[in-house]
This record gives sequence, C-alpha cells and structure tokens, in this order.
Amino acid sequence: MQAVGGLQIGVANTPDPPHSGDNALTISVQDAAGKPVRGAAVDAVVSMPAMGAMPRMESRGKVKEVKPGVYRAEYGLAMNGEWDVNVRVRPKNGAKVEAAYRLSTSTPGLAFASGTPAVGRDQPVGGMSGMAGMSGMSGMPATGSAQEPAGPGAGMESATGTITIDAARRQEIGIRTAPVQVIDLLTTVRAVGRVAYDETRQAEVTLITAYSPELWSAQKEYIEALWVAGDSSVVVPGPPETELALAARRRLELWDITPGEIHQIARDGKPREALPIVAPVSGVVTEKNVVRGSAFTAGQVLYKIAPLDPAWVIASIYQVDLPLLRVGMPASLTNPYLDERSRHGRVSFISPALQAETRTGQVRVEVPNPRGDLKPGMFVNVELQVELGKR
Repeated sequence: MQAVGGLQIGVANTPDPPHSGDNALTISVQDAAGKPVRGAAVDAVVSMPAMGAMPRMESRGKVKEVKPGVYRAEYGLAMNGEWDVNVRVRPKNGAKVEAAYRLSTSTPGLAFASGTPAVGRDQPVGGMSGMAGMSGMSGMPATGSAQEPAGPGAGMESATGTITIDAARRQEIGIRTAPVQVIDLLTTVRAVGRVAYDETRQAEVTLITAYSPELWSAQKEYIEALWVAGDSSVVVPGPPETELALAARRRLELWDITPGEIHQIARDGKPREALPIVAPVSGVVTEKNVVRGSAFTAGQVLYKIAPLDPAWVIASIYQVDLPLLRVGMPASLTNPYLDERSRHGRVSFISPALQAETRTGQVRVEVPNPRGDLKPGMFVNVELQVELGKR
C-alpha cells in the first residue's frame, strides 16, 4: 500500500507477471485510518508512450467494486514490454487522488512511480506542505512546494543531488528497478589465446640412421665383452652378462640405442655400420636441422618433436584481471572460425612478469586435444569464470 493524498492505495496484477492479452488489476483503497473506502469512482489506464513509428497504445480497464474497498479492473495488453499504469480514485467525500505505477511483462509486481492529490486542486490538502504522505515513499523524493503542477510526479522539487525521472521517460530509456540483494557474484575474464605446443613434453630427438666411430667402438666393445665372458647369447641362451658387458651395454643405451637393437647386435656378433635412432615420443617434427649425408657433432640438436595432446593455449590477461586468477581454475575456449561447442581446460601456469609492450601477463591453459583440431599458432577465445563471493 502507498500513501497518496489522504488515501492508502495498493495495486496488484493477475496474472503476475502480466502477459499480452487479457489481464486484471486488483485495486485496494483505504482511508488514512486503514478502513476500506466504499463506492469510490476508480479509473485505471494502462498505456505505452509512442516510440518512433509506433503510436501510443492505451487500455482502459472496466472497473467494478468486488468487495468493500477492493476494485477490479479488467484490461488488455497489445504486446509485451514496459507499461505505465495510472490509477485515479475519487472517494464519495474527498478529493481525487492519482497514483502512477510501472508494469513489466518480464518482472513480477508493479513498481510505484509517483502519486499526487487531486488534479486541478485549488487549495493545499490537509494543510500539509506539498503532496500529503509522499515524503519517504519508495522512489519519491521529499517535496517542499504547496502548489505543484498537475500530473504524476510533475513539478516536484527534489532534494539536493536527487534526479527524478517520470514514468514515460523511464520507459523510453529502458530503466528497470529491483530490490538490492546480497548474492554470490561471478565475473568473466575474457582474452584472446594462442595455441602452442606442450613444451614440457617436447623432446630433442634424432630420427636418423647414424654412423660414428665412437658408436662403432661401443658396439665392438660390447660384442668382445660377451665373448670374453663366454656369454652364449650371441648364439644360444647362456649365463648373464658380466660387469664388463653391462658397462659396454650401458654405453650403447646412452646413445639411445633401443634394447631390441642391442639384442640384435649381440645375436649378429658384429658391429653395424649405421644404427637407427628412434624417437622416444610421438608427435610432430617442429624443427629439422640436418639432411641426408650431413655431419653432426655431440650436443647438436638435429630434430625437435612435440606432441599435440594436450595443447597449450597462451592467453594475454590485462594486469587488472590477473589478481582474480589462480592455477587450477577452469577455463572455456571457443574457436571463432568453427561452429563447435566450447572446450574446457584448466589454468596450469600464471607468468610472474608482464609483457613490457602490452602490459599483459601470460596465462597458460592446458586443454585436451585428442583429434588435433587445435593447431599451434591458431587463435581462440578464452573465458575464465571468477567467483567473487557474496556481495
């Protein structure tokens, strides 16, 4: 119930929230003592102001008193949206009052906008300065004028710093109000990410058959150690390898010679001129520094191989958002050029330093890539949901 002039007025809609089509307003009218006001002349107008090429729309409800002090107005809405509701009440003995409300098909309830004593009055009501009962009501600033222009909320003087917007203007600019609540807030940090290889699993390997005097010598020593020990593994199963043979075998293993190749050398009983070097991991070749017949030296990187699953996504995050992030939080990734669902990964690393050129920090997200759709160098959109707690 809202105090308007010397009356108390309450308005509810059925259904709640309203919808396009038939609706009904239930209007309760009481006097200052809280007693029902019977036999009052009640008028209800629901309207939407003209917007652009759309003309003003208006629906006048058919009002009847259903019980003492309670009036029902049936009306129709031509479309969904925000509507103004003006209720005018003229008691049998008393001045007419008017109350303005806001009605939305997407929000339950009616929002009280303003109220005023009788339109066109020629004297103050009850000796009060301004509109009786209006000070302190929801959405209404205090007033200090005894003679104010007609209409809902028209000409009211506001307290210093208060801005009053009438119902029609609120409709035009789309203002909505709601009760203040303490809820769990979330924010989304958005950034552009670049797909990269998983460098923790990247390996420097050679995919060649190689000849080296040192490798030839290591094979020779291993074969001789087996013969000296009388190890018949060269021909038939025999006793285990001696320490000398184990040391020679270890030298071959340090060359990344596979156990199968070492066993074949022992069975053949003679060194092989060129031995294959097998990659210890599967992936794609990201760097190749030799061609057929090239010479190489110890420590030289001949090939680099990197796996594609999982993939890394390096996102550049502005410094204002970096304190919100933590290692292990989930992330969603979408490819703006593919019609696919978002992928999900987790933050695995947050750089402790910023990029001097962009003032952004690099955040690494690990994401499964079993089909290899994410190609290194590709750009994707990254979203990180951050919980801010109750606020």
